[in-house]
Amino acid sequence: MTIGFILILKTISYLIPFFFKIIILDWYLFWQRLYNNGARKFEIVGVGPIGCCPISRLKNKTECFSQTNLLSIKYNKGLQSMLKEWKLENKDLISYSYFDSFAALQDIIQNSISYGMIHHHIILYFKWKIYLFIIYCYLKIKY
Repeated sequence: MTIGFILILKTISYLIPFFFKIIILDWYLFWQRLYNNGARKFEIVGVGPIGCCPISRLKNKTECFSQTNLLSIKYNKGLQSMLKEWKLENKDLISYSYFDSFAALQDIIQNSISYGMIHHHIILYFKWKIYLFIIYCYLKIKY
């Protein structure tokens, strides 16, 4: 490894928590705007195990990329913390449900046989198709 590459990695590791705070603040402002316009019930979905996406698994020779999954976990913890503070700020007038998609998908991947799947790569194939479908819908709506 070169010194420049090591410096880039260290810089990125310092910037990631700051980046998460910016994203979570954006969500906070968005939900607060909805609250100010009368919304009181929210469904929040956390980030899934991004390190288990097919592209990450290819880079890591078919295993989930644990460093990326740790980032997903940190983001989800920050999101849950912000939601608790937001509910206290609004004097419990809001109601929200938080779905931990990371835990749900991780359970499906690790215990695929109990969900009726013989090969867990089939699950990853369908999950990847869902991601592509979501991206397709987003692009179709936006453009």
